[in-house]
Amino acid sequence: MSACKEIVPLLSAHADGELSPGEGELVLRHLPGCDACHGRLAFFAAQGAALRERVVARAAGKDFSRLTDQVMARVANSSSIAAGQRLRTAERLSLWSSEMWGAHRVMMATAGSFALAACLALAVFLQPVLPDDSAQLAELDAAQSQVDEVDFGTHDGAVMRLPDRTPVIWLGEDHAQ
Repeated sequence: MSACKEIVPLLSAHADGELSPGEGELVLRHLPGCDACHGRLAFFAAQGAALRERVVARAAGKDFSRLTDQVMARVANSSSIAAGQRLRTAERLSLWSSEMWGAHRVMMATAGSFALAACLALAVFLQPVLPDDSAQLAELDAAQSQVDEVDFGTHDGAVMRLPDRTPVIWLGEDHAQ
């Protein structure tokens, strides 16, 4: 029986004459001593004969004299099909999207869920930290900007420091001396 495990996969190819000479010889040596494999080979041969008989019967009433010309005409015309026969772009897009969704809906839903979870995690991670009590608020306001009045001699003015330490200088009108 162990030899049959090696021979059975080769029987169909042997019936069609597709084995290499070494494999064919292996099958031919096994067949006389194994009725099961011999019966399988007879089945494959009968099946092939029945298929050939059916194909010949269906082809008997057909005219194949212009087959080559018809095939070549279809190949030449396949790239130049009339616009009315082609699917419109919107119809093709709709068909494509429904086929893609049908075939890959689980993967797309999973990917969408991961993208949503990543966006939520990013929003939580990047959320600014707000101070909790009024002391921290006063400290934050004091750090925001400072305005100092300055007498520039002939002009009144002010200097303001922005939170990033950028100075802003205002000069006022001339005052009387």
